[in-house]
Amino acid sequence: GDSLQLTVWRNELRPYYYPNHLFFYLDEKVTSLPKTLQRDLSVNVNAWVCKGVVCSQSIGNLSALLNYI
Repeated sequence: GDSLQLTVWRNELRPYYYPNHLFFYLDEKVTSLPKTLQRDLSVNVNAWVCKGVVCSQSIGNLSALLNYI
């Protein structure tokens, strides 16, 4: 997503302890994503929660992401 908004999301997630999670922050410069992970351009930041090789639908709201994980 948008690099400035990614910083906000990163700062919001940082205080929590997620020992079994990996977070990847990909800004707008990344354009070669698999079709299933292509971002919704109407939202500044998109997140996907993946378990193994299965990923959730795109999550474009920080509070929704925090509730999901």
